[in-house]
Amino acid sequence: MDWGDPIHDLQKLGFFGVKVSVPFSIGAIDGYNGGEEISKDFWQLFALYSAMHAVSSFVWGKKMGDEQYDLLSRYAMDVFRDHDNFKENIPRWYREIR
Repeated sequence: MDWGDPIHDLQKLGFFGVKVSVPFSIGAIDGYNGGEEISKDFWQLFALYSAMHAVSSFVWGKKMGDEQYDLLSRYAMDVFRDHDNFKENIPRWYREIR
């Protein structure tokens, strides 16, 4: 257990959560923000943490073997696409529904 920025945990929604439920993932972000308009600062951190997680997933996947590497690589590339190669801070799966 450790302490950290909760947005760091929320970015995992874009990596794992959207594979199961986009509406749930959107609801988690909206709920964290209290239903208020989401700030530019939130999305900048979300994108930064998403990029960090996507890049590190290649390394983690390689350590775990070919099958895990292939899976995590696909997930990471989905994150890059969702953020238009990080030209966008707000992921596509959130922008398209909102």
